[in-house]
Amino acid sequence: MSQPNEKAPVLFTVLCVLTILGNLFLLVVNLLKVAMLDTGIQNGSVGAGAAPYLSLLLQLILLSCAGAIVGAALMLAGKRLGYWIYAISIGLHIVLTVCAMVLWAMTIFLVGFAGLLLLYSVIPVSFFLYFYSHRAHLT
Repeated sequence: MSQPNEKAPVLFTVLCVLTILGNLFLLVVNLLKVAMLDTGIQNGSVGAGAAPYLSLLLQLILLSCAGAIVGAALMLAGKRLGYWIYAISIGLHIVLTVCAMVLWAMTIFLVGFAGLLLLYSVIPVSFFLYFYSHRAHLT
């Protein structure tokens, strides 16, 4: 465990930068999903009952990605508030990932994607656990 006001370990800095880059990528990908969903709604290929829930899911995912970026940037600056923003954002992202896994698992054709989402979830959880164990140097 690090001592307060101690310089951040190099791995901490690297993981913060990777978090920012990864979530910027996720923002772009999910903005494309928003565009595809809107197109599907306009074409009638997305059911009217499902559209508001899928829209909400994507909006919350965008919010969680933005929060993770802000949190990681604040942690890079040595701010403890960044850790809490990151923790809440990742918690929301994991809950939304589980929701997506359940939705995909309910369709027989996308069960494999649900399994991939489970593997994908290991990355943010492991980053979170590392940040948790090295948060003492944040002020």
